[in-house]
Amino acid sequence: MKMYICIKDDLPVGMAMNSAAHAGLMCHISFGHTDNYKTWLNKSFKKVTCAVTPAEFAMLKELPDTQIVTESRLNGQEVGIVLCPRADTEWPEFVNLLKLWK
Repeated sequence: MKMYICIKDDLPVGMAMNSAAHAGLMCHISFGHTDNYKTWLNKSFKKVTCAVTPAEFAMLKELPDTQIVTESRLNGQEVGIVLCPRADTEWPEFVNLLKLWK
């Protein structure tokens, strides 16, 4: 099981780090009560942080069990999305092909 934290690739590094931290907390608050999250928390705790293009971001927004990350310093602009953990076999193929954040 993995949690995906996806941050827009044009975000400055400092904001991206902060947004990724917020994403993890948002996922815990929003999905901490679910069976998938509890299993992930107790048995896996794997996280993948990706840099995504606007097109990839739009595709990710269509997936279930997600939370959008916004940035107040950018007037509430959407800067990332976190995907609730699920089994590796349950991810759409394009999620597995996302570019890792470097």
